Amino acid sequence: MLLRRGLTLVAVCMAANATWAGAASRSTAKVSSDPVVVHTAAVAGTYATVTGITPRDGTCGDPSAALVAAQMKEVVATGVTRIRCDLNWWTVQPYSRTSFNWSIYDNVVNAAGADGIKVLFVAGFTPPWARPNPLPAGTGDPSHVAPAKTSDFTNFVTAAAQRYSPVGTKRPAGLKGSVRQWEIWNEPNLFGFWTPPNPTVYGNFLKASAIALKTVDPSAIVISGGMAPAANQYGNYSPVSFVQGLIPTGVLAHIDGIGMHPYTFPAWAGEPVYWNPMVQAVPAMYKLIANAGYPGEKIWATEAGWPTSSQSPQTIRSDGTQVGTEGYQAYELVDIVHTWFQYPYAGPVFIYAQRDKCTDNTNWLCKMGIERFDGSHKIGYGTLKSKMTAKIGT
Repeated sequence: MLLRRGLTLVAVCMAANATWAGAASRSTAKVSSDPVVVHTAAVAGTYATVTGITPRDGTCGDPSAALVAAQMKEVVATGVTRIRCDLNWWTVQPYSRTSFNWSIYDNVVNAAGADGIKVLFVAGFTPPWARPNPLPAGTGDPSHVAPAKTSDFTNFVTAAAQRYSPVGTKRPAGLKGSVRQWEIWNEPNLFGFWTPPNPTVYGNFLKASAIALKTVDPSAIVISGGMAPAANQYGNYSPVSFVQGLIPTGVLAHIDGIGMHPYTFPAWAGEPVYWNPMVQAVPAMYKLIANAGYPGEKIWATEAGWPTSSQSPQTIRSDGTQVGTEGYQAYELVDIVHTWFQYPYAGPVFIYAQRDKCTDNTNWLCKMGIERFDGSHKIGYGTLKSKMTAKIGT
């Protein structure tokens, strides 16, 4: 699972934002005239070339190579060209720093390579033997605590690059695919994912990881863990505050971009409400990066999407409109992708997710798929697939 948080910011700010009342029409108004954030097409080509998806369970790792290969064909059918998958440290090294089990991830890389799908591996999470003792106060999931020794993690990502990079020295004979894109951890600005959040500690951890990966493969692309659109409360950091804290560590000199999860619902992608990360946090983050001397770095939307949880309070607009429906998703997925690539600093976008994980219409998190729980296609499946063939900017 790549996403396990409640997006409390949406619920809290939706109720608090009195200026939003009655905003029933979509708006793509710019929120700044700063030249850093003026919208122009990011790249040339079709949307498919820079759009990925979080595939359904099994595609990102299963003991059955045949199952992974079959599910990879389903990814191809959506029209995207990328997937985002956990590369779970605990799975690879469950018992010690000296033993590795890559079998389920070999299946992913092989199947992706056979179908021309690029893989973004999200490297995390801490196995029992590598955890600090005692665990930090308030720990929920101990795999989301930073390891006691950063060197144990850098040894892991070094081994991963040696195995999966096209220039790796330990590639298995016959391995079809390769991996050059790495995301380090997931949502490190949240207490529940990097316990406790600390941009200095994480920044140094990210820097060490990037150095390790690029030592094996100088052409590796390394980005920060995608940040949740949180507020500075309950032990969490907002994405802007977290980036501010990362900069003094010097990590920007070693990475290629910053990961972000710009979920906007129940606001439209370009709607200028103060908490909408697509129009507020994302440009502000890039401005910090550019002002620090790295204007060429991209922001990657490693999770973005729209739920169809038609009884969820998180999908009700302030005027009472319930937008957690398949009809709204069909439009909004296209709008999200279109809006994202108007930014000149936009990196790839990954739709969360291919398939629903439940049938509970009160649970937005498990209703993010473009496919229903039974595998049938929602309307958004077709609209997103059609968008993939369009030229960026159209």
